[in-house]
Order: sequence, then C-alpha cells, then structure tokens
Amino acid sequence: MKRAFLYKKYSLITFVWVLFSTQIFCQSYTDALIYFDAGKLTEAKQQIDEYIINNETNVNALILKSKIYYAISANKQYSETIADGKSIAVEALKTAGNYNNAMVYSILKAENFALPLNLHKDITNEGIVYFNSAAERKDKELFAQALGKFKKALSFSAYIHQKNWGLPVLDSNNWYYAAKSAIYAGKEEEALLYAKKIADNQILETQTCKDFQPLYEWLVYYYRAAKNEALLQRYTDVGTLRFPKSAYFTLNYIDWLREANNYSQLVATYKLLFSKGFNHRKYKQAYFTDVFFSMQDSSINRNFYKKLFEKEITTYISTNSTDFKTILLAGKYYRNTGVELQLENKKANKQKIISAIHKSNSFLKRIVENRLAKKEQDLYTEALMLLKLNKGK
Repeated sequence: MKRAFLYKKYSLITFVWVLFSTQIFCQSYTDALIYFDAGKLTEAKQQIDEYIINNETNVNALILKSKIYYAISANKQYSETIADGKSIAVEALKTAGNYNNAMVYSILKAENFALPLNLHKDITNEGIVYFNSAAERKDKELFAQALGKFKKALSFSAYIHQKNWGLPVLDSNNWYYAAKSAIYAGKEEEALLYAKKIADNQILETQTCKDFQPLYEWLVYYYRAAKNEALLQRYTDVGTLRFPKSAYFTLNYIDWLREANNYSQLVATYKLLFSKGFNHRKYKQAYFTDVFFSMQDSSINRNFYKKLFEKEITTYISTNSTDFKTILLAGKYYRNTGVELQLENKKANKQKIISAIHKSNSFLKRIVENRLAKKEQDLYTEALMLLKLNKGK
C-alpha cells in the first residue's frame, strides 16, 4: 500500500514537472515572438535560444530564430552583439527545411518567401560592398573576402532553389561577381568555374550587371594560355556569336594560330575577321606582318604566300597611302626578295634582282620623301637605312 502510494506520489511529481517544463518552453517561444514583434531583439534572441535547446526540431521556432538573427544582423544597434547573424539565420532556416520542408514551404509562401530571398539579397549585397572596396583599393585580399561572400550566397541560392523557395536556378549576379572577384584575387580555378557557368548558359546581362563580355574574353584567353585548343575553339565560337560587334574573340584565336604556326588557318581567320567589317588599319598591319614572317617558315608553300602578299599589300597601299608602317613592310619584303635571289647566284636572276630592289626603293622613298612620315621617326630612320643598303645591290 505504501509502495503504491509512493509510486503515485512520484508519478504525480513527474507529471507536474513535465507540465511545468512544457509551459516554460512554450512560454519561451511565445515570449520570443512577443519580444520580436516589439523590436526587443536581445530578449527575443535569449528566449528563442533557450527554447530551441530542448525543441531543436520545432520548425516554427527555427524559422523564428532565423528571423530574429536576421533582424539583429540588419540592425546597427544590435548587429555587433553577434559575430555573423546572417549565417546563423541561414543555418536555422536550412535546419527547418531539412526537418519538414512541406511545412516550411507553406509558412514561407504565405510571406512571399521574403525571409530567404531577403537573406540571399543581403548576403549578395554584403559581397558587393567588399568587391567595391577591393576595387577602390586594388586589394587582392579583399577580393578574396568578397569571393567568400558570393560563394556563401551561391550556396544558399542553390539550397533555396532545391527547396523551391522562390528563387530561379541561375544566380547570375553572384556568378558574375564571384568570377570577377576570383580573377582579381588570383584564384584562376574558381574564376574558371564561374566564368564557364556564365558562358555555358550564355548569360549576357542581368538587371544589375550589364557587362559580361570581359568574362567571356577572360575565358578564351585562359584556354589559349592553357593550350586547350578544343575549349578555346568552343568558347571562341560562343563569344563571337554573342558579341558580334567585338573583334576580341577572333583576334585572340589568331594569336593562338600564330603561336601554333598554323599559317593556313591564320590567313583564313584574318579573312573571316575582315569579312565581318573589322577593317581597322591595325588589323591590316597585323595581317601583313603575320604573312611576312610566315614566309620565313620553310615548312609552308612560300610561293603561295609570296604571291598572296604581293597582290594584297600592293592593293592595300594603293588606297592607304599614309600607312607608312605597311609601306615599310613592303619595302623590306622586296629587299629580302632581292637578297634571296642574289644568294642563289644565278645569272637568270639578274633582272629579277633589279626589279625587286627597284620596288623596294619605290616604297622606301615614299616614306623618306613624305613630310608626314618624317614625324614617325623610327620608320623614317629605318627606311633611310634600307635605301642606303639597297645602293650596294
């Protein structure tokens, strides 16, 4: 009888303790909500932290914790009381989503997903502040810190999309800033990751970022330096397609072909460049210079390139009489032709030698005798020297 009495007594005590504890826990959550609504964030934080210790799977409490910590991080008065309120807010919200996403989705949808979207936006903006500061100071370490912020935003955006919390799959702004931050921080592999995401999805601009072209340019330059011909060709095609007014992608590919001594394709690519209307004098000068030096390669069909050079440079100079750089190149070419013929030591070459030197002199004299050309002192001096040398031929 006494044992039965004691059992009932202890059972009653346990029941009272459980009831009392539950009331305290419920009260902590209710108090946290009241304090939060009243803007008393320190008290709200204390109450919700106490409540979650014994209710770590309570979705409503985790969402409230996320809201409280987010509010603290956004409030100058309270933000210094915790190290990184936004990160804690994100983790609380992710924990809730992992326990019961259906319930979290319902709660967030009723609020137009304001909590996750605003958190994501603020983390991104925090990164932009670091990025702008780094750009102003040209600080490599600050760019690395900015990259960390953008990676955090990207990680969260991926989670938001996975849970269908109102964010599209392409977080283009953060890809853009992450790529640029990584480039300036000297982290090529990470820059490559984000630049490829942009190019593979052919993103050209967003509402806030309008100039994606430099990232496409960096990507093709990277693959040219890495000597990865397949990916260089792939992203060159993307760049020329998406930025038809830019000559950069074709010119970068021309640099690759020059480095690879692929002269036949080099000439063809120049022709493609010119056919698109890129007829700037400096491109023509580069073209004639490349063809000129290609003829020093014994592995090519020199006769083909000589005929091509002679025909095209003569036609070009006839309509570009002040391009003294190209005129000097023509003078050099015909002088070299005369010297080569002389070295063959054949009687039949005599008239050919005379003709080549005569043509060389005619181009060189146009530089020496032109007042405008005299302003380009280096060209003038070289032309004068070659004329003196030609007198001995």
